[in-house]
Amino acid sequence: MSGTVGALTGNLTGVAGLALRNPVLPLVVLDANNYASYANIAAAMMYAADHGAKVISISIGGSSYSSTLQNAVNYAWNKGAVIVAAAMNNASSAPVYPAALENVVAVSATNETDQLASFSNYGNWIDLAAPGVAIWTTTQGGGYGAWSGTSLATPIVSGLAALVFSVKPSLTSAQVVSLMRQQSDDLGAPGYDASFGYGRVNVYKTLLAAQTTTTAPPVLDTIAPSVSITAPAQGSTIAKNVTVSVVASDNIGVTKVELYIDGQFYGTDTSTPYAFGWNTRRVAPGAHVLTSKAYDAQGNTSVSAPVTVYK
Repeated sequence: MSGTVGALTGNLTGVAGLALRNPVLPLVVLDANNYASYANIAAAMMYAADHGAKVISISIGGSSYSSTLQNAVNYAWNKGAVIVAAAMNNASSAPVYPAALENVVAVSATNETDQLASFSNYGNWIDLAAPGVAIWTTTQGGGYGAWSGTSLATPIVSGLAALVFSVKPSLTSAQVVSLMRQQSDDLGAPGYDASFGYGRVNVYKTLLAAQTTTTAPPVLDTIAPSVSITAPAQGSTIAKNVTVSVVASDNIGVTKVELYIDGQFYGTDTSTPYAFGWNTRRVAPGAHVLTSKAYDAQGNTSVSAPVTVYK
């Protein structure tokens, strides 16, 4: 659990679980030292989304922003998943990731009297709160015990999201999140606040409201990414090992970039900065044409202008 875990720049620490629609499947992303890279977390989210995840519950956090994580979140969100993440336990307002990313429900923890738990993080990036003190759960080696942390609050919100989907499977991820916010119990200062977000979740009210919610038509992303090769330059002479650099952007998020050399697939990169190592010793002298192809979560693609280089 993340009750005693701190955040390290560029790394994640704690326990992460990604809840698939059927069955619930925890995906292990931690190494033997209880650390995980942002890239591994992103890959796990995309894997879960590709295998039918409707709710992704993440009790793990890092202190530095990651475009790799944001792209993975956008990918899962656009496939219809609700992503829920723990705010972590440093009693701090400093954002942690993935909780503070766009399209993620960041969860703070409350105690037995509906106050913010002493350990819980807070800030203007919090979405919802849930009980996180002395939560009865399974323990390592078997049996049960009371544990505390935003890692215990997060699965409560995730479980509510799953129940909403069970009541109305046709709802979008945005509708599910909106229902949980609107039907939460307002705590602290009236309205949204930095400790509880929109409020502490209320399962009963949320499920009642879900039964009468009208399903909105899906909103499709039809905007293709933009992509261009920035190095090597057009008409340049290449030798030995060359780095092919690509810039790609999208209104929602780029999921991957591919490189093609002389029309043949060369490789894939899924995180910025997009770069490919090319050993030009293996190619024949003469002109060679480079192109790149970018993808977004909706399957929209675009191809860069060709760049011709000479060996």
